[in-house]
Amino acid sequence: MQRISERHRKFGQKVRLLTLIRNKTGLDMEMTAQPTQAHPGFYHFRLSAPPLPPHLAGHANSNPSLPPPQFTPTSLNDTFPTTGVSLGSTRATKAPYGSGEDDAYTLVFPSLDAFMEWKAKEEENNVVEFVKGDTHGSKAVPPRFKEHTKLVCARHSRSGRKKYVKKHPERVRKVPSRKLDGKGCGASISYKTYFDSEEVRACYISEHSHEIGPANLAFTRRGRRLALHQDARKAKTPTPSGSNSMAMPPPPMLPPAPGVIYPPPMMVPWPGGSLPQDRWENLAQLFHSVREHARTFEFPMGSVAALESVLVRLLLESPVQPGALHVPPVPGQIPGPNPSQQQQHDPNIQPNLGESGPGSDSSDDA
Repeated sequence: MQRISERHRKFGQKVRLLTLIRNKTGLDMEMTAQPTQAHPGFYHFRLSAPPLPPHLAGHANSNPSLPPPQFTPTSLNDTFPTTGVSLGSTRATKAPYGSGEDDAYTLVFPSLDAFMEWKAKEEENNVVEFVKGDTHGSKAVPPRFKEHTKLVCARHSRSGRKKYVKKHPERVRKVPSRKLDGKGCGASISYKTYFDSEEVRACYISEHSHEIGPANLAFTRRGRRLALHQDARKAKTPTPSGSNSMAMPPPPMLPPAPGVIYPPPMMVPWPGGSLPQDRWENLAQLFHSVREHARTFEFPMGSVAALESVLVRLLLESPVQPGALHVPPVPGQIPGPNPSQQQQHDPNIQPNLGESGPGSDSSDDA
């Protein structure tokens, strides 16, 4: 009972409030006496339209059958004309995704071999190198392409967030690193292959952030291969050292023909001056000892020829006239002309045949 009385009290307050609003605004409110079935404590209220002013009320009563104005799409189009655009035609003219027109894959090749041939020619002409960076397939259903591969410039730096720290920083590379620290190189070649055809569509970004051409040869595989080949060639053919190049081969020690006297060779100055007599006596004793051994032992012909050439050289360097030398002819050999007859005689020079040097004594002993 208390709840019902409370509801009636609140209802009376609402009625008084609505009556006050109606008196001030002129709204005609009708209240139904029966509450709603869903909510028994609430009542329906209906707000009617406000009454028309007196000068319009008579005009409305004279034309009661005049319908209210209505706005239709036709009148709207006539008032504000618009151009009709067909969505179907726009979608029909647009190429499908992945066809190459919208995603910059404008290079078309009949097969993968043709694409690889073009890529190799491009690398050779610009002296650059592209390496594989990323490969993935299509995630759409059905797939729009078979495989997508991105080739990046070999000088592009693809390091992660953490920079590599050398374990041995004191070690220096013989060949500098080809990676460009910081900015890297943005040149790349991306291509797609498909399931239903062998054609290949590619997107080529040819702008490098470094020099191309012969200046970039050292940073490619071909350049490193040429450098290794040159190093191997240098190792096989070593350059001659200074001592070996300056050394002269010894002159051949050939015995002179008997009966023929050759002109004396060039005189080489001896830093020690003239030899003492004791040394000449030692040489004479050595020569006599060799002569005694030659009666019972046969010396090698090369050694004998060398000794003979040295003795002839000493005789030619001595001041004795060639006419005083007597060389026995070899049997069966025609003696040559006497050199004293061919040499022009100078009347101012008087030879002293009575004096002879130590070289003549050694020759007489021989």
